[in-house]
Amino acid sequence: MTELPTLGAALMRRTMTAYHDALVVHRRRLNLLNVYPVPDADTGTNLMMTMESVVEALRASDEGRPVGAVITRGALLGARGASGVILSQILAALVARVDKPPVNDATALAASLNAAADAAYEAVTHPVEGTILTVAQAAATAASAAARDTATLADVVGAARSGAAVALARTPDQLPELRAAGVVDAGGAGFLLLLDALTYVVTGAPVPEPLDDGERPLSEGGLPQQARYEVVVYLEADPGAMSEFRTAWDRLGNSSTVVVEAGGRWVAHTHTDDPDAATAAARATGRVVDVQITDLVAQIGEIAASRRTGMRSGVVAVVEGDGLRERFRSRGATAIVIGGQTRNPSTAELLDAVERTGAAEVVILPNDSTVVPAANQVGRLTETPVAVVPTRTVLEGLAALSVYDGALDGRTNRKAMISAAAGVRSGSVTRAVRDAASAHGAIREGDWLALTPDTLVAVAGTPLEAAQRLIEILVESTEADVGLDAAAVTIVAGADADDDVVAALGEWTGERWPALSFQWFAGSQLLYPYLVGVAVRPSSTG
Repeated sequence: MTELPTLGAALMRRTMTAYHDALVVHRRRLNLLNVYPVPDADTGTNLMMTMESVVEALRASDEGRPVGAVITRGALLGARGASGVILSQILAALVARVDKPPVNDATALAASLNAAADAAYEAVTHPVEGTILTVAQAAATAASAAARDTATLADVVGAARSGAAVALARTPDQLPELRAAGVVDAGGAGFLLLLDALTYVVTGAPVPEPLDDGERPLSEGGLPQQARYEVVVYLEADPGAMSEFRTAWDRLGNSSTVVVEAGGRWVAHTHTDDPDAATAAARATGRVVDVQITDLVAQIGEIAASRRTGMRSGVVAVVEGDGLRERFRSRGATAIVIGGQTRNPSTAELLDAVERTGAAEVVILPNDSTVVPAANQVGRLTETPVAVVPTRTVLEGLAALSVYDGALDGRTNRKAMISAAAGVRSGSVTRAVRDAASAHGAIREGDWLALTPDTLVAVAGTPLEAAQRLIEILVESTEADVGLDAAAVTIVAGADADDDVVAALGEWTGERWPALSFQWFAGSQLLYPYLVGVAVRPSSTG
């Protein structure tokens, strides 16, 4: 006689693995169900990345550690996009009692599904029917109706799956956007796939193969108005401070705002036109562990452009600041990942951007030393050949981009781009946020610091003095290595730069080195008001 499965840790561990494997197969179909062709709306990718975190957490966990706690933490820390955040709450509720097997598995599963549906609704600031919320609630309702003294675990799983499938088919009747696009809700479809994985583990019935939906063309217009940026914040904060935070994000964001908690750490997701205000509200609430900002509107154009050109190789660049992002786009960058000195993007974010290019091969410009390690991991996670040009600053990145040719393969581009980046000496000027000791003397809060990618090179009382010392060091290095023939000094002015300082630097440079040309542009980057570069070829940075 075959032993009946029980709703315990072993079953949930197998379900998490089966669900992850199913998402790998179904990811593309789930992505194509989305109304908006933007990364945040890549539900299949977001769910898969969330579940990768869960599976990795289970693999790394100690034998005696409670499985429910491991799954909950793995889902929360790996949650991607609104769908991933909502899934993290569903899983937390679903596995809450697995480490203490219930007396009646059927009744316990129905209760867990109801708790999961409740958690999904509670996570969303403005719940909308016709979404994963509706599908999860339908599954819970059907499971409760099936749960009785004589019911088996398989009976309840089957009822929940049937209820979810019916609700999913009705989602276009509840949301005009779905009906207009001719699709069902992608999040709801992802939840149904979770029940398919659970069905497989409980009964052995195979997970359905993805239907060939075909690729819907990108819309060139007519999409409903949406906020430009997606902001995801990982936050450690006192629960008492979160009510005010929710109010602030509700005002800044829209119906996609999701704020959830697990063990003192919070994950907040929203779409907004003011990402700086959203992140400032988070910092005012507690300790920000990580911030992810995605320019959704710009990336619609990136996706469409890459598909139209059919280029052999594309470029993913990590850049912060509106001015710098526009300059990289105008110089040929295919996709932009927002980040750099003030925020390091994850490998998953870089992977998303690589796959978004649509190019046969991709070159990544990290533009910061701390981003290079994550960039180096991307090639292991995709079938697309990836070449990393280890640029340490945005000025090195612009120099590299100046010789990029989309008609050439990634390896050929990488060789030329590394050579071009090597022709740039660059650094930055910022302000000290606390007292410290250094090889250049004591640093006091508020002092101005001049830095190269390798080290601190000067401490000064004014930004002008710090920038002048940095330029001297960069010019001396350039002159010693390759001479100053046709060399140029470039200043990238940040959000807090002083125009008078930039003008003074131009006059001082002209007097000190008459043969050097001087140029500047507004990069709008945060926290580093002045980025400085010296290059032999002016076109490499301008």
